[in-house]
Amino acid sequence: MKRILAAMLATVAGGIALLATSGAAAVAISPDATQQKIDKLLAQHPDAIQTSRNTVSWQQGDVVLTLARTNIEGVQTADAAPCPDGRFCLYADANFGGDSVSFRDRLCDNRIINLPSFNFNDITSSWANNTDFDVDVWSDVGAGGPRLFQMFTLTESSGLPKNINDRASSLNCF
Repeated sequence: MKRILAAMLATVAGGIALLATSGAAAVAISPDATQQKIDKLLAQHPDAIQTSRNTVSWQQGDVVLTLARTNIEGVQTADAAPCPDGRFCLYADANFGGDSVSFRDRLCDNRIINLPSFNFNDITSSWANNTDFDVDVWSDVGAGGPRLFQMFTLTESSGLPKNINDRASSLNCF
């Protein structure tokens, strides 16, 4: 009887080990789409730091890029977070959806912020400004080209007109 019980326990332990091993292999085989995007971004921007499962930051957190969570097929699975107080935010999709980038208000010293530096060039479709500063948004880097729109203090836009959608390349706030 002891031998039968020992044999059964060994079989169960072996099955558990096999399941654990195959589960680990399944995780390795099916990569996380969000992490793949972050890995690519970190390779392109060595000054960026991954700060959570779906965020990357620059300048000690003054700039935060939040990637919309996606499943293995690349389908978005969660809405973007609202723009925090003291920050102005750009969103890749209308209605504050998709990937977003937020900037802390202490960056508002009339400096120019070039969006390609934060992997957010020509993809803005909505925005929110939860700061005490106005923000000008430009079509070209270096505050060049035409000014596309202005984000006034404590305002937001859930969608941009077609002629300026996905065209923002730089901004400055004052």
